[in-house]
Amino acid sequence: MRTDKRLKEVNKEKNVDRRIQKTKTSLKGALVNIMKEKNIQEITVKELVEEAGINRSTFYLHYMDIYHMLYQMEQELLTIIVDILEGEEEVPLYVNSLIRIEQVCDVFMDNRQMILLLLEDVNDKRFLNELKHILERVIKRIVEERNLHKKIYDNYAYSFCVAGCIGLLTDWLKEERPKSSVYIAKIIDGMFRNSIFSV
Repeated sequence: MRTDKRLKEVNKEKNVDRRIQKTKTSLKGALVNIMKEKNIQEITVKELVEEAGINRSTFYLHYMDIYHMLYQMEQELLTIIVDILEGEEEVPLYVNSLIRIEQVCDVFMDNRQMILLLLEDVNDKRFLNELKHILERVIKRIVEERNLHKKIYDNYAYSFCVAGCIGLLTDWLKEERPKSSVYIAKIIDGMFRNSIFSV
């Protein structure tokens, strides 16, 4: 009897989680659609919830305002990227860097419109700057793991890799018919190896 009650509670929790996830997905999609036409400063909660098809009070259950919502979306994406690139501390990054880069490319493609908007936002460089820091940290870790630090004389090689990687990803996401994540991952992995490992 007690097991049945607990099972009902678990199922109820799952249904609530699904509803919350569905609401957040609707809000994210609506925000991306509106951000294609307007700056974040011009968007109101009223038009966002109308676009998402939910009521205003539901929005405030999850977010303080639109800026808070955008920040949460950015952090979710960055956390996923960090988990992929830095998740397995016991396995050297350079061992399976291609697989990890491919997984990050999949994340970029799955969130294509949102990431493009964040990377190209001239008024807010927060996402771009945090992404740059993550990539630089990852490249430096690979260099340390391979004991190449004696060969790196300055930060120019890191800057070259990071800027090239972000530029390539941005161009890729803009393509009408983008190439596969595998294809892009191979180019990025090759860029890292040729510019850092050959210094």
